[in-house]
Amino acid sequence: MKDFIKNQIFSIKKNGLKIIPHKIYVLMTLVIFLIPMLITLLIFRAISSIVLIRLAPLNFSRIGGLYDQYWYLRLKKAGVFNKESKFIDLFFIDNNFKANKIWVRLWRRSINIIPFSFFFKRLYSLNKFLFPDCKKFEVPQLQGIFHNFYLSKKNELIKKFKNEEIEKVNNVISEYISFNNKEDYKGNRYLEELGIKKFNYVCFHSRDKAYLNVYDKNMNWDYHNYRDSKISNYLKAMEKVANNNLFCLRMGSVVEERIKSKNKKIIDYANSKFQSDFLDIYLPSKCLFALYSESGISAIPEAFNRPVVYVNWSSQAAISSYNPNSLFIPKKFYSLKKKKKFN
Repeated sequence: MKDFIKNQIFSIKKNGLKIIPHKIYVLMTLVIFLIPMLITLLIFRAISSIVLIRLAPLNFSRIGGLYDQYWYLRLKKAGVFNKESKFIDLFFIDNNFKANKIWVRLWRRSINIIPFSFFFKRLYSLNKFLFPDCKKFEVPQLQGIFHNFYLSKKNELIKKFKNEEIEKVNNVISEYISFNNKEDYKGNRYLEELGIKKFNYVCFHSRDKAYLNVYDKNMNWDYHNYRDSKISNYLKAMEKVANNNLFCLRMGSVVEERIKSKNKKIIDYANSKFQSDFLDIYLPSKCLFALYSESGISAIPEAFNRPVVYVNWSSQAAISSYNPNSLFIPKKFYSLKKKKKFN
């Protein structure tokens, strides 16, 4: 109860008084559906010795919100997860997705996303509130532990795994989401128009503040600015790649800078008329490799098993060090006090 009250106060402080009508609505729905929810939770417990039904919220508000679910699926695929019981995982959408509807569509095909999310959101919260054994009936939340190998070793879940089991997770090669034939044809036509073949190009991305400022204009996103970098700083790398007869596609849906290059193999896709939700997902899925700065959209090439060069990442704790065939180049920092770069 204490944590619940703290969360409500924090939410009101963060969002203002405008959030109160929504909270009243949530409370009313809890009261209306209380009896059906209690019955459902009791049924889950009654059959748990036969089959364990577990729930988990999905965050589609931005691309990177599904990062932990992706790694959870890798754990399941490797066969090292929850061997002690038979279980069914049910997922529900926890928010009104704003980022990319194609991303949602692809995941709907791959995991059990149940309807009536408003009911299961309340059910999930009620389970936490009423029962001390609530975790048993939740899909484990990895909470970014696969971002960092050393930090993850401290996690109780990872401690259970043997080294050879971790190796299995690293080496799992499987597409957890995929395009159907019609979608694959559509994406391939775009590549053909540009004279590009699958796996014969590199996707580049440089994070800036433009996207979040459009995503929610009422929010001050300046606290993310430390993650930014300039796409102009990537041009030398693009030129090098292009000179090796590979195309370079600059990714993004809303960006600050345009690329200034006369090289026909360097394409500013983010500022082109072809930019779309569909191609935002399709292009990184078929690239030779991706070179991405610190941003949630690095989850796209990862989900399709494409190698990633993580550049300008400001924190080692946020790097996906379990992702196979990938490299990490940290962001360079300059000390204003010492007037020199950190080594």
